[in-house]
Amino acid sequence: MIGASQPKAAACLVTRLASQHMQSGGERKFASACQYYLGNGRPEIFQLQPNHPKKTLRSVPGIIYDPKRLIYSHFKIAKQVYELANFWDGEPEGKKELLRLLTREGKWLRWEGEKEDSSKKPKAGCKDQVEEALLPALHSTNVVVLLESGASFSAKNKGGQNAPGMWHLWQAVKNGCGEAAFNDIANSVIGHVPTEGEENIEALLSLCKMSIELLEVRVEKNAAAPDRARLKQLKDFVATAEREILAKVDFVSSVTELPAHTKFLRKFARRSSEKPRVKLFTTNYDLCIETAGLRLGVVLVDGFSHSAEQWFNRDHFDYDIVRRVASSAKADYLDGVFHLYKLHGSVDWRRRADEVVIRSVDDTGEDRSPVLIYPRSSKYQEAFESPYLDMFAALQAALREPDTTLIVSGFGFADDHISGPDLVSHRNKPVD
Repeated sequence: MIGASQPKAAACLVTRLASQHMQSGGERKFASACQYYLGNGRPEIFQLQPNHPKKTLRSVPGIIYDPKRLIYSHFKIAKQVYELANFWDGEPEGKKELLRLLTREGKWLRWEGEKEDSSKKPKAGCKDQVEEALLPALHSTNVVVLLESGASFSAKNKGGQNAPGMWHLWQAVKNGCGEAAFNDIANSVIGHVPTEGEENIEALLSLCKMSIELLEVRVEKNAAAPDRARLKQLKDFVATAEREILAKVDFVSSVTELPAHTKFLRKFARRSSEKPRVKLFTTNYDLCIETAGLRLGVVLVDGFSHSAEQWFNRDHFDYDIVRRVASSAKADYLDGVFHLYKLHGSVDWRRRADEVVIRSVDDTGEDRSPVLIYPRSSKYQEAFESPYLDMFAALQAALREPDTTLIVSGFGFADDHISGPDLVSHRNKPVD
């Protein structure tokens, strides 16, 4: 998606990459939210519900995919079953033939234009239009990039663990707790054990946290309350769930293939150092960006100190990297420097007992608690705690700067604490 100065001919570039492979007995695909922009700039979001081995669209207005004619269309039907392709099956470049551009006139354009055929007039592609719109946008004074979970699906570990979707996290927590214990918790807080296609780890953890808060009040007022054992059971479940989620999202290693992240950073590393640094904001816990940056030799200013034990301080974002020659008093800004803001924390962040956030991969404990905003409804409230508040404040400030281009990748606009402020900030700015 292009923010700030949106291209006049196109509202948004959409793809049929809103899926990823899951392994549970046989192949399973999971479709995330598919969104596009209409002519009025209002985001229309359609949630694609998972079903095995195909996808099921619930009876709400949305988008269907006709695998024979390769088109999307609006629909209002009770149920439509279809399959989605995985854009990143075509790694490292991805399957560009799956890209579609929705114009403001409501027409869909494929990426490459059709070859000339004497029997019919060839249809134009959108490649030139998109590149023509992107080039000036990428040379804006300020560039802000927002990456969400979908941006990590391009990372590949051959034969190993890849970026998880919400269904993966559900299964990881279920396996970590044991099916019987897991079903007992689900039944107690939801009222039933979710069937296939109803798995929602965020909703489950949200209900668990609310139940814990209610039981804590009851136990505090009555020391002899019979709910003490139930309270402990719920707390143990949440602790296990958080541990399993942390392990599942820590999938990046020295051999992980990161074609998209590497290419993206390499392209922006050539940007003039005289312009403000590109600001990368991500809700992902993983180390895709850090690992790709390390391989390229670029510098990521992420709010941590350069001491032996690196600790977080928002003032570090005001620092920059310069080159100074001994024979000159002039300092030159280095190329290839980015600002990285991890809005929901990171797998290598730990909070010490004194509340100082450090970079560490040590095992978690009382003096080394993970710094992550886990998937649950309290994300909005937790975002007001440090260091998350500093990150979100920086995002808001960056979006209000004049001549700013916002690039969004892998974001389904499901996080209200991000999509609401982002859209408000951009709508309040003049559009060329």
